Amino acid sequence: LTAEVTTLRRHMEAHHHKRYVKWCDRNDFLSMLPKAVRARREAAEATQQQQTLDAHLQSIPQAPPVLKYSDALFQEVAEEWLIMTNQPVEALSNPQYQRMIAVAAASLAGVKIPDKRTIRQSLIDRFHKSVSELRNRLNVSIPSLCTLFIYSNFPLRAPKFKGRSR
Repeated sequence: LTAEVTTLRRHMEAHHHKRYVKWCDRNDFLSMLPKAVRARREAAEATQQQQTLDAHLQSIPQAPPVLKYSDALFQEVAEEWLIMTNQPVEALSNPQYQRMIAVAAASLAGVKIPDKRTIRQSLIDRFHKSVSELRNRLNVSIPSLCTLFIYSNFPLRAPKFKGRSR
């Protein structure tokens, strides 16, 4: 008989496993059998491994390449725009078009062109606002308008009183 601990543990695991586990549960004792120790060590190592971020990462959409400015490139793009939108050549000399280009040229981070739904809604809102302002400007009551018309077209004279004169 040897009194070596590892040999005793292997013996307990091989021949008295159920009784040993039952005794450990009753006495709130941590099992020291080789397979149980190995399982606890592997579980601890698995929890100690660093998690990866792969599940949390999202791909960044590719930004469109920024074109380097040149006069020739601008002329080419302007000509293509004239052709594609069926614009007259005079459109390039329109002050609003030139203002739009100046605003875009002042941008340091590029220009975000709004989609057609946003532009459409903005135009409708501007139209309703201008109609409302026009209605407020022309909102004159009918009696005051009639009075204004009468006094401007038929000047009143002081009424003559019939009576004693002094």
